[in-house]
Amino acid sequence: MQHWDSTTFLIAAVALAAAFFIWKRWFWQGGGTPQALDARLSRLGESYQILKDVSLTTPQGIVSIDRLVVSPYGVFVISISSLKGRLTGRPGDREWWAKQGGQTVAVYNPLLENRKIVNQIAPQLGVDPLIPLVVFLNARLGSDFGVSATPLSALPQFFLRYQRETLSPEQQEEIIRQVSQNPNVF
Repeated sequence: MQHWDSTTFLIAAVALAAAFFIWKRWFWQGGGTPQALDARLSRLGESYQILKDVSLTTPQGIVSIDRLVVSPYGVFVISISSLKGRLTGRPGDREWWAKQGGQTVAVYNPLLENRKIVNQIAPQLGVDPLIPLVVFLNARLGSDFGVSATPLSALPQFFLRYQRETLSPEQQEEIIRQVSQNPNVF
């Protein structure tokens, strides 16, 4: 009978571990937060100036930018996505699909919104390059959404792609001045 009890215990422990793994994989999506994003951005180094929750007035109206990172390598326009589940679709599709557990729902493509923001602020800032980026805090990317989409865990690798200096210190300061003088900067 002693052998049966240890076998039963082992089976129960394996089943519990498997259930936890499945729950973590399919239902809990990593717990990414904007604060976790800020912590990762702050580790980029002193040459990256991070501006949070920026609002700029453009001819099209007020544009809200989650994060604007000014660096010698360009200006990164970051949108934060808190979508959860496994995302599928194509970069140019208007809608993507998010699968959470057993349900699949249509969601608006955040890359399109980020690109719209970049296009609206480009004439005002007069910067090249303006680099679009959507950071997915909690979603698993089930499709190749291109270089403008990255999970939070891959953020350092995204920035490593941009190592050619394109902006002088004076240009960087001018961009920060323009953004800071805007009456809608929070």
